[in-house]
Amino acid sequence: MTSDAHDDQRSERTDSIFSLAELIPTNRLLYYPCSGLDTRFPLERFADSIDCFWFADVRYVKDLRKRIEDFVIHCPSGYALEARTKLNVHPARRDPSIALRCQLRHRESRRQIEVLYLANDAVGVFHALEKADKKLAVFFYRRDGFCEGGSNLWWLHPTPALDGAPAFLERVLGIIEPGGRIVSDGSNALEEFVVKQPNESSGKNKLVGFDCKQWRLHPDGPIDPQCDRTMLWSVGLVP
Repeated sequence: MTSDAHDDQRSERTDSIFSLAELIPTNRLLYYPCSGLDTRFPLERFADSIDCFWFADVRYVKDLRKRIEDFVIHCPSGYALEARTKLNVHPARRDPSIALRCQLRHRESRRQIEVLYLANDAVGVFHALEKADKKLAVFFYRRDGFCEGGSNLWWLHPTPALDGAPAFLERVLGIIEPGGRIVSDGSNALEEFVVKQPNESSGKNKLVGFDCKQWRLHPDGPIDPQCDRTMLWSVGLVP
């Protein structure tokens, strides 16, 4: 893996072990569990409205154990990489793992964003966010499955969680801030999130809003020109 950031930067490593709770930001956060290599579009789309991006995937372990300068870091348009730091992280229920924290700054406005690549179990990271009562501005989740190669985690479905806790969908909705968003292509999701075949009369995909317990979800439309199944949803409370 190689970086597509070419500006001057600092590369650091710390031997301290951080808990996930210590890394949780106070400002607006996008969380993408089981993200794999799909980091370019979320950063491009939300760089001007989100302050911190968390990408979690156990598959990052192999690459983060190498030189951190070789790890892919995508800088959104207008941004430059200022610094990257390899961290030792001790999430709940797992041995210490690795994370890469990157500081990006806009060349003109000087706006700064932080990107954290977590080589951790995405569920463990989610538990840490819940425990800290951290509200998400965006929950981003797509391109996953339940067959070989997929996580088999039903993040946007009312299937009970493996740990016996409430279904993930209810828990995800519970930590989204008022007016927050979900991005989904229908992966491992409730049927309402799945883009149907084009309607014969209108020629358009048909998605409608729906209520899930006390939450109301409304489709705002597709947001990725390269994937018309990736939809943006607004999350609010039922009046």
